[in-house]
Amino acid sequence: MQSASDTEIQHPAQKRPGLSSRARKYLARTLLALFLGFFSLKAVENPSYGWDAIAYVGATLSPEISDAKLLHQESYAHIRAAVSEEKYRELTRGNYRGAVAKDPEAFGSQLSFYRVKPLYVFLLQASRKLGLNPLEGMALVNILSVLLCSIAISFWFERYVPPFSALGLTLALYYAARMYELSRIATPDALSTVLLVLGAYALLEKRWALRGMLLMSAAVLARSNNVIFTSMLSGSLLWIAAQAADTRVGLNRRSCAALLLPHTLPLLAYGYIALQQSHSWWALFHHSFVSYLVDLDQFDLSFDSQTYFAVLREQGAKLIFESPTALNNLPIFSLIAILVMLFSLKQRRPEALHMGVLFFANALVYLLMFPLLPAFDRLLAAQYILIALMLCATLADRRGLEPSQKQVA
Repeated sequence: MQSASDTEIQHPAQKRPGLSSRARKYLARTLLALFLGFFSLKAVENPSYGWDAIAYVGATLSPEISDAKLLHQESYAHIRAAVSEEKYRELTRGNYRGAVAKDPEAFGSQLSFYRVKPLYVFLLQASRKLGLNPLEGMALVNILSVLLCSIAISFWFERYVPPFSALGLTLALYYAARMYELSRIATPDALSTVLLVLGAYALLEKRWALRGMLLMSAAVLARSNNVIFTSMLSGSLLWIAAQAADTRVGLNRRSCAALLLPHTLPLLAYGYIALQQSHSWWALFHHSFVSYLVDLDQFDLSFDSQTYFAVLREQGAKLIFESPTALNNLPIFSLIAILVMLFSLKQRRPEALHMGVLFFANALVYLLMFPLLPAFDRLLAAQYILIALMLCATLADRRGLEPSQKQVA
């Protein structure tokens, strides 16, 4: 015999009050679209141009303009038309900026630092085919990258939590990962971030090795130092695959090739960049932390460990005594990474444990390569996003939920 409560639950006329699951999903996505649309318009109205913007304009125009003097003139003319007179003076005064603003040859030597982001420069050049100038092209690439990245984050969260929870988490990450800033500045950081996030989604959630590694390769072409993270992630995934393989059967040559070949793509992308690169990491380090190099072609100093460790000590002291908040969000996301590792120790997601380890390894390498760089948070934006997503996935696993059960959560 059925109880009264059983009868009430099964009666077709009596439904659970509130919006349906599909309606909640569409409403949450509509709110996200309105939020992203609002801040995208604000980014268009309030771009942030640093000296890098002039260099990327030069790198974009250089295939069309071979004359150094004309390239210099056109690059500065674009930026002058886009900023106030006060901002233009800021970008063209000082020992370094003033010297480069007056010397076309010195300006041309700087562009090698920017041509090593070939995918970003290619997209800026392609935008000229649409009738956009290089600065408008930067805005288009950056804003579309942030939009796509935010949508991908939301969809990823929706695999594990209800739509409005996914919306809240996406907005929190939009703020914490400085996505609005990424949409405004003239750098490839937004493009780099979205490619890393999409690549990680393909590899970790969909198990699409080839497509994932193609996206990771594109991330390397957008910013060459992404090879650090992509190499670590490749090693981690190969280790997990090897551990999961049936040791009694082993891997034959064909399966080994199928497993290994996609993971070589980011290294091939980096090899292509290395062949085009005329200046070393040490030149960039020296330029960023020791003294500005007006004419990079004249820099011929080899690596000096004494100078390097002196910079590390100086930057470390600055971090401890002068600007303890300089690392901004790194401490918060480090705590999240620790939680991911703790929660995943007995879970079904070994990649979550590995992602926690990779987070610290990648951050450490960046600290050693670019200690306390003002843009440090931007370089780690993708890692911040991924470790937060891993925490969400790991907590869902602890509750025994599969991605398909997200609407029940």
